[in-house]
Amino acid sequence: MATIISPVEAILFRELILMIGSGEPACIATAKHRGGIFFTDDFFPHRTSAAHGVLVSGTIGILEAMCIDNHISRDAADVLLAGMVVKEFRSQFRRISDLL
Repeated sequence: MATIISPVEAILFRELILMIGSGEPACIATAKHRGGIFFTDDFFPHRTSAAHGVLVSGTIGILEAMCIDNHISRDAADVLLAGMVVKEFRSQFRRISDLL
């Protein structure tokens, strides 16, 4: 059964929707009030999430966590990231293995 956002989540959602669209505010509001993590690679939603005290990560953090948890090897993460960069994924990092 789907859960509708709470009234307090709706207040934050309405505030954020004016700044960053509709999808991200719903995720940020529910993450904030339910103790979740918000995942995005977009700069402004990332920054907005952090400003509201919401834990935030993105693709690089996910790849790093997958290596730490031994779901994929460092080499596999590096290959994935290199493939994403070729397809115009923007990252200040070129190798996940450099972060570990």
